[in-house]
Amino acid sequence: MRIRNHLLVWLLLTPGATAQRGSKATPVAPTTPHGEKATRALVGAFESAEHWALRAIVLLTLGEHWHPVGAEAVLAALRGKDKRLQVFALEALLRTREDVLRGVASRDLVSELVGQQSVTKNPYFRQQLQLVLTRLALAPPGKEQPVTDWQALWSRTQATYAPTTWPEVEVEQRAGSRGTVTQTIVERAFDLSHAGLDVAICIDCTGSMQTTIDASRAALDDLIALLRGISPKLRLGIVQYRDLGDLRNGARMESPMTAQVEAAREQLGHLVAGGGGDVPESVEKGLEVCLAREMGWSKTANKLIVVIGDAPPHAENLDECIALAKRAYEQPLTLGGKPGGPLTGPKSDAKVPPFVISTLGVGGNPETARTFRAIAEAGGGAYGHIDVRNKGIDAEASRRILEHILVISFGTRWEVEMKSFVEIFFRYRREGCFK
Repeated sequence: MRIRNHLLVWLLLTPGATAQRGSKATPVAPTTPHGEKATRALVGAFESAEHWALRAIVLLTLGEHWHPVGAEAVLAALRGKDKRLQVFALEALLRTREDVLRGVASRDLVSELVGQQSVTKNPYFRQQLQLVLTRLALAPPGKEQPVTDWQALWSRTQATYAPTTWPEVEVEQRAGSRGTVTQTIVERAFDLSHAGLDVAICIDCTGSMQTTIDASRAALDDLIALLRGISPKLRLGIVQYRDLGDLRNGARMESPMTAQVEAAREQLGHLVAGGGGDVPESVEKGLEVCLAREMGWSKTANKLIVVIGDAPPHAENLDECIALAKRAYEQPLTLGGKPGGPLTGPKSDAKVPPFVISTLGVGGNPETARTFRAIAEAGGGAYGHIDVRNKGIDAEASRRILEHILVISFGTRWEVEMKSFVEIFFRYRREGCFK
């Protein structure tokens, strides 16, 4: 069943307009309407997914215009016990265009919404449910006062309720002009689930970086929870780098790739920043250690390196950094090379997923931004920027680190969608809808 549904996903259309949302606007890519065939493929992907995060991504992919057959996936999520999945089902409805929503809302779906609205103890979740029910226009025309008792209203209207006509013609016209694409965010999610994901955190550990180290460890708590829901084969590795005068060889592997991701996270938390003095650091040494055989990279897994630092490489070493990143992306896991040397070179297997090297610049040094951006571009990744407070765990910095790693794990093509996923997760958790 899982393989069949995975093959169906190629039928889906890539997201493309702005969808209507709930009480707070969330960045989200516009969507191409999904007809019956594409929506059935999404339902199949939802049913075959074994983890809540993967199912949540499928629900968000419904977009603003989808066929009524998708209601069974939304209803299943609302009826389930996982509060996180209930949240994303609700958001899927809030993002659906109003006229489409009235065409896809079956009687069972409306009954579930009304029932949850009457029993939920969380005020924010109840508010979001009321937004969906209000958009369904269940109240009689001309009623000016807001509905306060949805249960009573539904008991009066349930017998005669029926969804409106679903705007099928518009879907065919708009989708027909869009053409066919062969990959979607759902395909990428299933690829991460099937092939696995190896992530190396390569972090500057000089004196100014302690707050960022702490924020990175905090980010890994949520990152592990979310990525494990998407990629059960997640493995994590940790590398620290400084400068040649502060650390022997300039960099050190703290944890090779391991499925014991909590242990790797703890190893990151034990790092203590120190040294430094001059601004540039040995970024190239950090990359070399990340790309060494001793890290234990999987040949078949998706491979991601995230470099986090507040200082650029030495000017004379920038070209080396860029060359390492470029070879890792274009020629991963060479069969030759000296023992302990970088796993890149001309004998790479073209079928091996590349190393994607991404960078996160900390603070306001423009030279860090310039050089880190160049390294990320060479490594097929993206550059991101974060600011951190001087003391304590910076929750916003932790969220930005998490967001950046998720975006790069999926690919910058789906940056808006993954940022939306993270925003929804944190917003509802902040409101106490789940722990």
